[in-house]
Amino acid sequence: YANEISELVRTLMLTTLRAGTGQAFPDADLADFMTDRTAEQRRFRAVICNPPYTRHHLLPPGYKATLKGVVRADTGIEISGFASLFAHFYLHALGLLTDDGRTAFITPAELFDASYAGPVKAYVLGHANLRALIHFADELLAFEGVDTAGVISLTEAGTPDGAPVAFVSVRRWPGTAEMLAAIADGPAEYEWGTVSERSRDDLAKQRKWFHGDTVEARKGTVALSSVARVMRGIATGANDFFCLTDAEKTATGIAENHLTPVILKTRDAAGLVLTKARIAELRLLGRKSWLFTCYGQRSDFDGTPEGDYISAAERENIHTGSLVSKRSRWFECERRPVPPLLYTYLARDNPRFILNDAGANALNTFLHVTPKKEIAGDPVTLASFAAILNSRFVIEQLRTVGRSYGGGTIKVEPRELDRLMVLDASALPRSVQTALADHFRAAARGNDQAGHFAAIGALIEQALDDASGEAAA
Repeated sequence: YANEISELVRTLMLTTLRAGTGQAFPDADLADFMTDRTAEQRRFRAVICNPPYTRHHLLPPGYKATLKGVVRADTGIEISGFASLFAHFYLHALGLLTDDGRTAFITPAELFDASYAGPVKAYVLGHANLRALIHFADELLAFEGVDTAGVISLTEAGTPDGAPVAFVSVRRWPGTAEMLAAIADGPAEYEWGTVSERSRDDLAKQRKWFHGDTVEARKGTVALSSVARVMRGIATGANDFFCLTDAEKTATGIAENHLTPVILKTRDAAGLVLTKARIAELRLLGRKSWLFTCYGQRSDFDGTPEGDYISAAERENIHTGSLVSKRSRWFECERRPVPPLLYTYLARDNPRFILNDAGANALNTFLHVTPKKEIAGDPVTLASFAAILNSRFVIEQLRTVGRSYGGGTIKVEPRELDRLMVLDASALPRSVQTALADHFRAAARGNDQAGHFAAIGALIEQALDDASGEAAA
């Protein structure tokens, strides 16, 4: 029996199955697995699934409510509204198993690492037997062109029997037969990866199963949240309207007091420092670099270039968009103070904290990092803090606090970034601040980056050693 909502994919599936088995596969309904009543009236000895990787924000509210109701009926748990579609598929499949049934799912690792994953993990540990988790290394894409860290989960129905869970870390896929044999043989090292075991009790205590759980709090470090405020960047809801090029600014006649410099994409801020010269360069390249920041009553702008711009957008129904239509005045974008630092929210290979010398605002492709005034109020202290944040000591923590996807991509949400353990730059001696700032500025100019960051690392280690010595004394 099979479900598929796409007629084309259903046809391809049936053709592939016939070619592979030589047999017809008649029970393949054109129906939604999550709401198919025919499937719900049956129980299955096996469910094999590569579910949709649809994120929660793409699920219509009514459908999301339906999904939550299905999971509630299957498991008795209230799944988070932030859960992606594959989490609902996984729990629903467990509810359709016979007493000796099994599931084999391939999903993103976030099924077991995301903030919403707690109830999912608690349910599978308490109501089934999770036999194995096969985790593809972050640099190994389970599917070509799809940036997600894949996990194959093998689960059996029945009362938990206390057996440990096989954890398989895969650097290269060895083939199905060899993989199953390795799981059966128990912990071992292979050329293609590693097999280890974890107890259910240990798993129940861990917030994340694949990328660490807690960051070590060394003497002399503090949580980033204690010295800086982290917020997501501006969500406009209509970038084509709110963000303008220099040519569009000139053509519309919008006054500069209703425009703010803005950076839209991480590739437009390629280095460690965002400068005014870079913003000017983006304008010459025709990139969108102005943010429409017009606030007030709609009637206040009648007969002005700003009013004409708003009216033209309304004729194009821009004001009916899902996000802007929720605002009391749709053309007022979110207010965010200009952040001294930016973090590359979804970064591949080069996550970094960017010193915002340009005084530009940033969209939600970045996180805004605003240190306390003792740091942000002094250029040297701020640059030394940027050095600390970009040090290996801090950057290596990102995989622990955030989520890793395929191809080396890391995504860190604001409250996850809060958990980074850093040094309070304002508490360091002025000589150390100056040295850190000088090395950071030199590295940002591209002069022997490796050497300057090695020096930054040494300064940080010395400061931590000094803090440990003072604590011991």
